[in-house]
Amino acid sequence: MNFIRSFSFTFGTKVVSLILVLLSRVVLARLLGPTGLGSFGSALNLTTVISRWGSVGIAPATQFMSGKYQDSKNPILTYTVLLSLILGLGNMLVAHVFAEEIANWQFAESSSAQGIFRQLLPFLPIIILSMALPIMLLGAGRYQAYSLTQIIPLLIQTLILLSAFWQAATMKTVVIAQISYWLSTVIIGFTLTGFPNFQLGFDRGLLHTYINLSLSLWPLVVFQFGMARLPVLIGSQYLDSPRLGHYLLALNIAEAFLIVHGSIAPIVFNQKISKLAGRETLARTIRFSNLLLLSALIMTCLIGKPIFTMLFGYEFIPSWTLLLKLFPWVMVHGMVNIFLNYLIAAERKRLVYFIQFLSFVGLIISGTILCSLYGSDGLCMAALCSSLTAFIFAYVVLINSKTEKITIAALFIPVSQDWRYLYALLSRLKTSKRATDG
Repeated sequence: MNFIRSFSFTFGTKVVSLILVLLSRVVLARLLGPTGLGSFGSALNLTTVISRWGSVGIAPATQFMSGKYQDSKNPILTYTVLLSLILGLGNMLVAHVFAEEIANWQFAESSSAQGIFRQLLPFLPIIILSMALPIMLLGAGRYQAYSLTQIIPLLIQTLILLSAFWQAATMKTVVIAQISYWLSTVIIGFTLTGFPNFQLGFDRGLLHTYINLSLSLWPLVVFQFGMARLPVLIGSQYLDSPRLGHYLLALNIAEAFLIVHGSIAPIVFNQKISKLAGRETLARTIRFSNLLLLSALIMTCLIGKPIFTMLFGYEFIPSWTLLLKLFPWVMVHGMVNIFLNYLIAAERKRLVYFIQFLSFVGLIISGTILCSLYGSDGLCMAALCSSLTAFIFAYVVLINSKTEKITIAALFIPVSQDWRYLYALLSRLKTSKRATDG
C-alpha cells in the first residue's frame, strides 16, 4: 500500500473513531450527569494510567519489532501476549498492596469512583493486550486491519451505551460498555494477527532486543501519556465529582481538535526520516495545520455553544466555559507534537526526553498549585504553562540554525509560495489516485 493510501486509512480511522468517541461522550454525559461522569472518569483515568505506565513500553516496542522483523511474527506475538499478562498481573498486585494509599490519593472525594476502579482493575492484562495487539498490525503496515481494531470496539461500546437509554440506566451498564471495548479489541486483534494459525515461538536474541527496546521507550510512554492524564490525576485530589466531570468533558472535546496536528505529525516524521524535509517544510506544515485548526476553533467559538447545549444539556454549561479556556492549550500542544516528531526523526531522542521531562515536571508543579487555588480553571492554566514550556525549548532548538531560521510569524502567516506548494501537492495526489484506480 503506497503512502497516500496508507495515510488515507489512518486519517479516515481517526475521523470515524473521533465521531464515535464524541457520540459516546454525549451519551455518557446524558446518562451520568456531571457527578457520575466525574466518578467514572476518575476511575477510568487511573486505570488507564496504571496500564500504560505499567506496560513498560511494550506497545511501541511491538510496533517497531513487528515492522522490522516481519518474518518473526510468532515469537513477537508470543512475547506480546506473555509480557502483557505478566505485567498486567504484576500491576494488579501492586495496586492491591497499595490500595489504601491509592484510595487516599485519588478517591478521597468519591467513594463511587473507588468502587468503579475496583471493578476495572482485574482487567489490567486485557487492557495492556488491547494496546499492544493493534499496534502490532500497525507496525506490519496492515492499516485496514488496524482500523478495524479501532472502529469496531468503539461501535460496540457506543451501542451498549445507547441501549442504556431503553434500560434502567446504571453505572454498571457504563462499566460493562468499557470492558466490552477492551475485550472486543483483544478478540479482533487476535483474529487479525493470525492467531488461529498461531504457534508458540521463542528466540532468545529477539526477546533480548524486545525487552531492551521496551525499556528504552518506556520514558517516552510515561511522559507522553502522563501529559494527557496528569491533569485528571491532580484534579481528582482537589475537585469534587461534579467539577471533575465538567473538566473531563471539556478536556475530551478539546483533545478532539488535536486530530489536525496529530494527523500531520507522522507525515513530518516520515519526511524527515527520509531526508525529504527541512525546517522550511516543517514551518510550512505547521502554518497549514494552524490555519485549519484556527478556523475550526473560531467557528466553534461563534456557533458552538447552542450545539453544545443541545447535545450535553444545561448542566454541562461549565464544561463549555472550560473548553474555551483550553483552546490556547490545543493550539500550542498541537505545534509541540509536530516539533517533537521532527526532532525524534532527526535522531535527537535525548533532547525530546529532556523537553518532555521539563514539561512533565512543570505540569505536576503548576497543576498542583493552580488547581488548589483556582480549581478547574487552574488545570486549564497549568496545561497551557506546561505546553508553552515544551514549545519554547523546542522552538529555541529549531531556530538555532545558520541556514534555516524559523520565526514565530513563519508558523502562522502563509506566504505566496505556500499556495503554489499546495497546488502542486494536490496535483500529485490527484495523479496518484488516478494511477492507483487504474
